[in-house]
Amino acid sequence: MTASLRTDVLVVGRGPVGMTLALLLARYGVASTVVDPADREIRLSSKAVLMHGESLEILAKVGVGDAIGRTGVRLSGSRVFVGTKELRHDPFPVPDPAGYAMAVNFPQSETERLLLDAVDEEPLVDLRLGLTFRGLVQHETHVAAELVDEHGDPVHVDAGYVAGCDGARSTVRKQLDVRFEGHAHDDHYLIVDVRADLPFPDERRFVFHPPAGAGRTALIHPQPFSLWHLDFQVGHPPDLESEARDGTLDRRIRAVIGDHDYEVTWSTSYVFKQLMASRFSVGRCFLVGDAAHLYAPYGARGLNSGLADADNLAWKLGMVVTGQAAPALLATYGEERHAVARHHFSVTSDTAAFMAPTTRRGRWRRDLTLALATRVPAARRWVDAGHFYRPEPVAMSSLTVPDPIESRAAVRSGELMPDLPASLARGGHPLRLRAAYGLHPMVVDVPQPAGDHDDVEVTVHHLGGGLGPTRLPVRGRVARERVLGACQGGAALLVRPDGFVSRRLDRGPSGADGDVVAELADTACSLYGKEA
Repeated sequence: MTASLRTDVLVVGRGPVGMTLALLLARYGVASTVVDPADREIRLSSKAVLMHGESLEILAKVGVGDAIGRTGVRLSGSRVFVGTKELRHDPFPVPDPAGYAMAVNFPQSETERLLLDAVDEEPLVDLRLGLTFRGLVQHETHVAAELVDEHGDPVHVDAGYVAGCDGARSTVRKQLDVRFEGHAHDDHYLIVDVRADLPFPDERRFVFHPPAGAGRTALIHPQPFSLWHLDFQVGHPPDLESEARDGTLDRRIRAVIGDHDYEVTWSTSYVFKQLMASRFSVGRCFLVGDAAHLYAPYGARGLNSGLADADNLAWKLGMVVTGQAAPALLATYGEERHAVARHHFSVTSDTAAFMAPTTRRGRWRRDLTLALATRVPAARRWVDAGHFYRPEPVAMSSLTVPDPIESRAAVRSGELMPDLPASLARGGHPLRLRAAYGLHPMVVDVPQPAGDHDDVEVTVHHLGGGLGPTRLPVRGRVARERVLGACQGGAALLVRPDGFVSRRLDRGPSGADGDVVAELADTACSLYGKEA
């Protein structure tokens, strides 16, 4: 007998991206069923260890970000070496007291544990493990999906929408007949997690030509729990058992950590692939995370961009399923995230061409650049050791109203709204603009400051949900540096639930330019399809 289920959204894949999407949808009152053939067992490993602060902002919405921020290792910067010679030191920005660091190291396995606990506590998320997705048929009003349980018995699911969060080998993508195109790299990489007390600072350390035959490159990341992530470019496929027996693995490790005691806790080898789906959505079905894109592991774009995918899709599905926005809004998911993926694809392709060249000419060019950089400081800017992930703007989106070309604003339409810390704390706890975000679009009104040290009252007008305005005292210097820039006056910004600016209206020096809140509310109605 066939078992049957009904759900608003079927999420295929219980990885961190799938569970985050389901929990984000629950905030809108949207029910989801998460299915995966795996069980609940999760082994500690450093896969996808580097988290961007904006990813923690997304995870904070589902109750997980703060735990990662507290437990994870806050990176203070990045260092690049050729052998033992340091080429470059790039310090990371100091975070606001109430915000997250730009880069936090925290293993994906532990992120999954936290998300599993959150899913267990959320009644709108139905987690069904031991179910394997087999196929789907799209209808005008729903999607009929077929699965099998661990005994081979069929399970039928009627879902309003389907989100394929099932990884690089995505069955959802194959069922949708979407191409997954790009290329694979020939060189193999070896990841080794070691437990050790090392004297290195909390920084990313990347080494070209590490000593003692460790490999072609080596990457070192501190992790919580006295763990260290070591990633070696080794060329040929490594035989881990053989390397452990003959001492090769020990020599690799000691080449980068020195004569310190250590314990290997986990190891694996991989080759990276640069692949991207030709489409991220087909009808009522969406591809999210690795099911939509795979990047070279330079700059931590995998999980970070997957969480951004989930955040982008969640607010749109949430508003559409609950009748607050027109279904046409969902088409902008593929439009926006495919454009962002193309950008990431380009960046990591350029980095791979430098760090792991596949031609003789490419190797000659890299080695010449490195040799020059060790002697000429000005040449160090040509050394590409990976550009760290950051949320990309959606300036070309149909949900973005472009700014005038001559605008001298600090934040423009299509960009992520910067956080604004309050100059006064409430109850001893720092306040910030991010805390005022909700489930609906909003207008953030930033008046012109009289002076750098004067407070301005930033007002958040929520366009939906029955919430009144939220007011936040902010230093004039902060408002000018982060939002206003060189504009002679204040500004009102239409901000989406995921924090991106859809439209910016600059006020004149007098600040009296009519009802900009009403005008931006009309813009929201026009862009999203229904009255906000």
